Amino acid sequence: MNQLEDQFNLQKFLWLQDAIIYDLQYFQYHFNFLELCRETTKIFMQMGGILKTAFQDIISKCNIIERNERNFKHVHVSLIQYILLEKNMDVAKYNGENCDHLKGTELDAYTDYESTARTVLRLMWFLDYVAVLLEKLLNKPNDSLGSICAEAYNIALAPHHPFAVRFAARTGMLVVGSRESLYKIIFQNNEDIYSTLQLCCHNFTKIKNRLWDLYKQEELCDLP
Repeated sequence: MNQLEDQFNLQKFLWLQDAIIYDLQYFQYHFNFLELCRETTKIFMQMGGILKTAFQDIISKCNIIERNERNFKHVHVSLIQYILLEKNMDVAKYNGENCDHLKGTELDAYTDYESTARTVLRLMWFLDYVAVLLEKLLNKPNDSLGSICAEAYNIALAPHHPFAVRFAARTGMLVVGSRESLYKIIFQNNEDIYSTLQLCCHNFTKIKNRLWDLYKQEELCDLP
């Protein structure tokens, strides 16, 4: 990826949100969802520090979903249908380390399998963090970016992490830089900051809630 491709693109970011919401029932196009996660991650990569460290694995999670799609390309279904297919085949629970017993069985192809359902769940935690971050940026205009990042972490991600990770992340989030440095990355053409943040907060909340409703309905919220 060249330097230009590494730069966050607000127009692409907004277009991807619209495309996903248009397709919200099925997530027919995997690519749009994965690209939204990747484009969002660029913000944190450009911020550097703990934010870069904390979210660089989002790219690898997107790659897992694409790899599964390639390996089972005979299965032409939407993202949500693929997740339900994994559930019905009882492979949604596999994380790459708990499926050795499948070797030599009729499910041999799933040895070392990291399920799309499990991986999307981790991306949902990421969407939770971004949605809370956007909400706090809107509702707490006088708070520092560090305190907002730490609060968003406590709400969205800390419940999923062990103590050592929580301690390091909370400490690091407090020194992530300023709002100005964040806005300089996101806004390049004098866009209306408040209305754009408001739109993105609404969109991320809508996208993540669609996925959480599915996972609660299908009892997939605790995949290991």
